[in-house]
Amino acid sequence: MEIHIPENYVLLNITIDDATGIENCSVYLNDVLNNTYYTIINHDYNYF
Repeated sequence: MEIHIPENYVLLNITIDDATGIENCSVYLNDVLNNTYYTIINHDYNYF
């Protein structure tokens, strides 16, 4: 059984915990760069 989810229904949440000053986060789907997020909030929710 395959499940297809439309793009607008997918929300990825990451929480960054970095003491060195992370500059960006990237999301890869099926080995393809999908999005890069340049505004990172440390110790808080970040969404793609």
